[in-house]
Amino acid sequence: MNYKKASDKWMAIARGEDVDKGSLNCPLCLKHVLCLDCPVVFETNQVSCKGSPYEDWQEHKKSCNLYFPDFCEDAQRLALNEWLFLKSIGE
Repeated sequence: MNYKKASDKWMAIARGEDVDKGSLNCPLCLKHVLCLDCPVVFETNQVSCKGSPYEDWQEHKKSCNLYFPDFCEDAQRLALNEWLFLKSIGE
């Protein structure tokens, strides 16, 4: 169920209906504190979503000149990448 909630979060971000607040609004992070038993860790063998599309998302947010970097075209593409990744490991 947390896979679905996590992927739903990223689809909402891609549609411009939500923003990323990191672990504060990630259903997987909220369930798997300190990444213990997190399915993303099992997939990537790294903590803090390293090795997943979230890394590219974080880099974008650091380098984007927009006040709301979650809403540009690049952000939409990166959010879709994270959505696809979560869908693929949740199946």
